[in-house]
Amino acid sequence: GLRYCVLVAVVFFLWCHLVITFFGFFVGFVASFSKFFTLFIPLIITYIGSDIFQLYLIEKFSFYSGSGAEIISSIIMYVMLYLFFKILFILFEALIKSLKLGLANRVFGAVLGFLTGSCFGYIFLVLANKIYGIESLIYFKIQAYLSFFLAI
Repeated sequence: GLRYCVLVAVVFFLWCHLVITFFGFFVGFVASFSKFFTLFIPLIITYIGSDIFQLYLIEKFSFYSGSGAEIISSIIMYVMLYLFFKILFILFEALIKSLKLGLANRVFGAVLGFLTGSCFGYIFLVLANKIYGIESLIYFKIQAYLSFFLAI
């Protein structure tokens, strides 16, 4: 019953750490970070600045201002930002390869993967605690560390 659920939660937490850490090591820091950065950051910037971008398009290029104009301008802005960041990270990764920093890239990728796995695992433990009332030793240790570091 409950012990089985705790065991499943702990195994999933450790599995997140291992899989995402190895993924980060094999892919590298730049590629791991660029996947996040090229997808989510343009989305956030588009959400925040779509109104300003739409006004800029209307003023400078006599852009369409009827129904659906905000959606169209948001899509244009997202695609432009996505392509910009994608090209930027391709150039950055080429620079790292040319400087022979592949091992450092992989080690930092493993660290980033470990941190990402920690976040996913912690989110799973929080959900397991909130939904099923499962409380594991790892969950309590993480809560103690977080309360200590957030108090600093």
